[in-house]
Amino acid sequence: MNTLITYDISDKHSEVKEGLLALGFDDFGISDAGLKCYLPNTTMVILANNYNYILAKEELIKICKRLDVKLIRCFAFNFTDWTALQGEPYDI
Repeated sequence: MNTLITYDISDKHSEVKEGLLALGFDDFGISDAGLKCYLPNTTMVILANNYNYILAKEELIKICKRLDVKLIRCFAFNFTDWTALQGEPYDI
């Protein structure tokens, strides 16, 4: 199931994002036309059938605890269909 998570944190944005990337999350989606669409800065997606929104939240909590980062809010959900603007690549 495709899972998307968006979050606000106190600091260490790059380190948290790197932790999610290491787990297989991406900061972009690929459209049906093959277009790479970049997600908003603190939003990540994992396109894996064995993943779900509960696990995504738990992994984010673990990363924040390990890095001593305050997790202010988070919203995770499974999805199928989507549409997006392409956006610009990230600098990190």
